[in-house]
Amino acid sequence: MKNKLKWIIYVVPIVVIAVLVAILVNLLMPREYERVTIENQGALDGVSDRSVNDFRESLIELLQGQGFVGEDATVDDVVIRGDTVDSFRSSDGSVVTTFIADIDSIRQTYRVRITDTNQDLTDLSVYIACPRMEEMKYPEVECKGHYGSTSAAVDLYLPYAGTLASGEKYLVKSITTASDGERALQIYLYSCDEAVPPTAETEAAVRDWVAKIGDTVDYVYNVRAGYCEGDAI
Repeated sequence: MKNKLKWIIYVVPIVVIAVLVAILVNLLMPREYERVTIENQGALDGVSDRSVNDFRESLIELLQGQGFVGEDATVDDVVIRGDTVDSFRSSDGSVVTTFIADIDSIRQTYRVRITDTNQDLTDLSVYIACPRMEEMKYPEVECKGHYGSTSAAVDLYLPYAGTLASGEKYLVKSITTASDGERALQIYLYSCDEAVPPTAETEAAVRDWVAKIGDTVDYVYNVRAGYCEGDAI
């Protein structure tokens, strides 16, 4: 009994000290998100500190993975475009906030979505994507976001309305994906009662538009003719 008591007297303090040291080390260790400074964090006033820090950590991981910064580098000039901040409450009660952020030091612009919730998420709580080319502060520098997101993606620009040289108008409304992965652009040509609608010219015009954006996906161009302006599509 005495030996057991001695063992408790010696071991318990050691365990307690070890636990306290572990807690102290954990508290003092620098967090990954501390490598990112948002100059105007007040612009995200409605977002929880936890979610803001999730964004900061996700951003530094993305920048490091893309080779924009080194392993120990910091990014101290993230600026939120205040006029782009938008929030809404989803059906599950979480608050989704979107905004555009610029980083002058690496000449990058990102469109960010933060899902602020206490629930376990099956998807990323932070999604960092590329904005449309005209929203880029430095359009000459390629943007790469999560899941290979770039500014050269047609779906960023939909719906898109164009006009042929012959005067007919068309609408590139959406992209559909078939079970085999084939992606099709759904195009509506306002040719009304024309006997021979210019479907080939419409496809050529949309192909040129996709090429200018820089999208390299091999789309199917599904041109539907016979619509009149004002028709519900």
